[in-house]
Amino acid sequence: VVFRAKPLGLDFSKSTPLVVKAVKKDSVAEDVAVQSQWEVTHVNGEEMPTDLREAMTVLLKAVKDLPPK
Repeated sequence: VVFRAKPLGLDFSKSTPLVVKAVKKDSVAEDVAVQSQWEVTHVNGEEMPTDLREAMTVLLKAVKDLPPK
């Protein structure tokens, strides 16, 4: 899935691997058909770290420069 805007509109598990707990209504994630229980395995082609803090850092860094919805 490719995200082209932020905020993504996703709630994640508080452990790794990151799992989508919920997709917010009318969000970018809903627009691209993300489903709850999906696992985030890669961001920008790179495998996600197994450490929660590192994984969140990778995700936040990737989202930071996206334009707003």
